[in-house]
Amino acid sequence: MMARSKAVAAPARMGADDPSGPSARGSAPPAWSTSRGLQLTAATLLTLALTGLPHPGQADDTGAAQGAAPAPSVTSADKPTPRELAEQLELGPRQCAETCLLGPPRPEWVSAAGDGGAAATAWLWPVEEGRLLRGLGVFKFLRPHPPKPSTRKHPKPARHKHLGLDIGAPEGTPIHAAQSGLVVYSGHGLRGYGNLIAIVHADGSVAFYAHCKVSRVKPGTLVSRGDVIGEVGQTGYARGPHLHFEYRVHGEPQDPTPLFGPVDKGS
Repeated sequence: MMARSKAVAAPARMGADDPSGPSARGSAPPAWSTSRGLQLTAATLLTLALTGLPHPGQADDTGAAQGAAPAPSVTSADKPTPRELAEQLELGPRQCAETCLLGPPRPEWVSAAGDGGAAATAWLWPVEEGRLLRGLGVFKFLRPHPPKPSTRKHPKPARHKHLGLDIGAPEGTPIHAAQSGLVVYSGHGLRGYGNLIAIVHADGSVAFYAHCKVSRVKPGTLVSRGDVIGEVGQTGYARGPHLHFEYRVHGEPQDPTPLFGPVDKGS
């Protein structure tokens, strides 16, 4: 007998191509991966979208991803107070002013002065509507009381070297910082200068404001160009209310007039 051959049909492949496969019978919906490695289904995403909540890895209104570490912020609390800065840099004693009068300021003072703000191209005339009375140079004047009796009809005039600008203004007129910098001295410990303010700038130069009626800044204060730092007075060796303004580079007095912008200097 010849055996009947039976055709054996190959089993159908179950899958996406077969309507009876798992995809058509309610298998798990596809999942989406996030930057945090979480698997989110379509139902979860729909729920988050309806509730208005951002899903993990989605950026919020500020553009920062959820769960990311916040960027560090610099607040005013992080900056040292004038008192703390004065203690750190040893500012305030008379020796600070003497150092700047005789030579360059200390490097750490110059570095700290750069935190006062970007230096402007032109300096600011320190006394608004102040009149320039005298500049740098050697001047002659008569001694009010000659040291020895003289037989001359006219006493011999004395010579005096003037190292800064004298700017006349009514007593109490505000004095403005000509340039941004760091206050290293504010006091009346130097003979002849009266109430004196010394400010170091980011380029290493120093400005002195003398004969002030009152000072409004303390050592360690970072001032910006135009800030009110004191008032015009006649303390120290002064023959009337005015501001004595000195500008020094490496301890040498320089003429500051080329630094100022086109302002009325009372000439």
